[in-house]
Amino acid sequence: ANIAKTMENLFRDAAATGDLPGGEESPQPADMVGMVPVLENLLSKLLSKEILHEPLQELLNLYPEWLENNTEHPKYVVYKKQCQIVQDICDIFNGTDFQTEGGKVYSLLNDMQETGPPPDDIVNKMSQEIPDAMKGGGGVPGMPGAGEQCCIQ
Repeated sequence: ANIAKTMENLFRDAAATGDLPGGEESPQPADMVGMVPVLENLLSKLLSKEILHEPLQELLNLYPEWLENNTEHPKYVVYKKQCQIVQDICDIFNGTDFQTEGGKVYSLLNDMQETGPPPDDIVNKMSQEIPDAMKGGGGVPGMPGAGEQCCIQ
């Protein structure tokens, strides 16, 4: 029911801003009933330990040093809260009942989103650790590197 309400709000917002493809009208709640199981399945996969745990653990590992070195930062309290949220999610994934805690993980991720992005220093450090092959070029044979045009264009 919660996912159906969320989807209804998303479609209503998209329709209000004209973001639906081809001028489609917002689907009615009755039309979305069949979508709920599909969306629940997709959401459970996106919130799974297999997808989230490693990057969140890496993020968590970067927070303590940043917090220690930036106690005077204007958003210090926000970033400390983010660190605690990421810690809470990692604790769930490290526990034995993580498979039954999808709702809690979803709620914590919403809390994290409301606080905004992590500190730029942490985001930059994490992006430097992404292999070139995953950055969209430069590391994959036959793919254009940084600043090169795609050969299809």
